[in-house]
Amino acid sequence: ALPNPDPFVALFAESAARMLVTVDDAQLDALVERAAAAGVPATKIGRTSGDALVVTTVPALPIGELRAAWESTLPALFG
Repeated sequence: ALPNPDPFVALFAESAARMLVTVDDAQLDALVERAAAAGVPATKIGRTSGDALVVTTVPALPIGELRAAWESTLPALFG
């Protein structure tokens, strides 16, 4: 588990590197086990559903907006 289980902190904290990963429900246990075997903390913080990412205690985030932010950040910074 993450040191701070607050989903908002897990998504947006800048104190350490974070990665948001999506997998089918059937693959979740395997992903968590592989992360643990590699010494990487991992925890389920929410789920994707349709066109939104829904995280416990955090408002739903539209997938389109997340993709646009992810795809445009580096080009905006470095041209």
